[in-house]
Amino acid sequence: MIRFPEFSGIKRGVCWADMNGDGRDDCLVSDPDAGLLNVFLSNQQEGWDEPRIFPSLTGVQELTVMDWGRDGGLEVFLLSKDEDQIGHAHWDSVSKTMTYPEKLPSLSKPLVMQGQTAGAGHSSPSLVVLHENDQGWAVSTIGSDLSMQTQSFQGRLKGIPERLMLHDLDQDDWVDCLIFTPYEPLICLRQQADDIYETIELAPPGGSWQGGWATSGDLNADGRSELIMPFKNMVRAYNMTSRTLSNDTDTPTLEWALQVVGQINGPSNTSNLRSGVVLQDDEGSETSVALFDVSGSRLHVAEQDSKGVWRVISSQDMAVNELVRLQQLENEGSQEILLLCEGKDGATLNTIGGQSPLLKPIGEQRSMAREARLQSLLTGDFDQDGMPEVFALETSEHRVECFQLEPDQSLAPLNQWSVFEKRSYRNQGAAFPEPKEGVIADFTGDGLLDLC
Repeated sequence: MIRFPEFSGIKRGVCWADMNGDGRDDCLVSDPDAGLLNVFLSNQQEGWDEPRIFPSLTGVQELTVMDWGRDGGLEVFLLSKDEDQIGHAHWDSVSKTMTYPEKLPSLSKPLVMQGQTAGAGHSSPSLVVLHENDQGWAVSTIGSDLSMQTQSFQGRLKGIPERLMLHDLDQDDWVDCLIFTPYEPLICLRQQADDIYETIELAPPGGSWQGGWATSGDLNADGRSELIMPFKNMVRAYNMTSRTLSNDTDTPTLEWALQVVGQINGPSNTSNLRSGVVLQDDEGSETSVALFDVSGSRLHVAEQDSKGVWRVISSQDMAVNELVRLQQLENEGSQEILLLCEGKDGATLNTIGGQSPLLKPIGEQRSMAREARLQSLLTGDFDQDGMPEVFALETSEHRVECFQLEPDQSLAPLNQWSVFEKRSYRNQGAAFPEPKEGVIADFTGDGLLDLC
């Protein structure tokens, strides 16, 4: 597990990359309030060391890492909304230190960014940035020599873009630029030539993207990746297709639309699949898809059956209510698939196909209060029968509720009583819920447990 530093905002930068060259992914986490960057390096115990902390820009909401100059060194890019800047810092893999970020010039109000590897018309890695300018908004591609190619677009974007994704949506071997804005149509900047785009607005069948996640993978086994997004109680794979429209002129026009080419249904009609990742085996084959279901806090794994239909084959309870992202981590030299479960406050590492550190519930019992607020739990074997009692401090009606842990590991209600007739008041009233704290110990010296 990695515990992220606390922060007061909504979004922070998190990135996974092999920073120390051991074949396993390391974690970079921004501390937006303090203007720091935490680097958690992986160790031989398949965990992470204490973070190395470096000064950074404030308000960093996005991070990306790549070998920008193709010289074997890594550059870390940081997008700061507070400073309206993108900085890049050099990582020294020998001393495991990072320089203070240098700000990229000629970029006003960057919104989202994404690193682009060599290929698909690019001879070297580059950084693609969506930003606002005097004409409206623009997309810039920045090379390692700080050369910049910018294409501007008129008007204003609808909403605030949350994500930029580089993906060949029309499968013409040119990488397109996809702009995701919650509850707005998907904007595809279709690449026609080297960094020359045409704007296409796409409405996914059934409804707009609601935020959260989107990824790519080959769900229909045709050798090409599709765009994968959640939709109601399922996830769907999309391609962009066109048809020719006739008009009064001699020049025909193309109409573009998203076409569903694959689908994975959740195990029930109440499923809410809010994060997912296409998993690959050691040979690079996409064999399964991991999905986090907010409804019930369960992790599902889907695979294709003999007919090529994707079905959920296994599910397991998770000890979290919300995940920001699922991601497969690099695990060089191992046959196991490492699945990262990233939340707002931290991340856990799970093994697919082996023993995984997921929590399994053994018992459940509801409070007897109508609108209960259980502040904390205490346990102790008061009747000395070898099975502990569970005491819940219930603060809506200021009571203690007692449950018995049965031999079959289930919970059964045992007793309940009021602690205070009403809340105590001093000046402006109580600042904490009551009862706010409890302690179990032998306070009377008779060898028996007491509840204070």
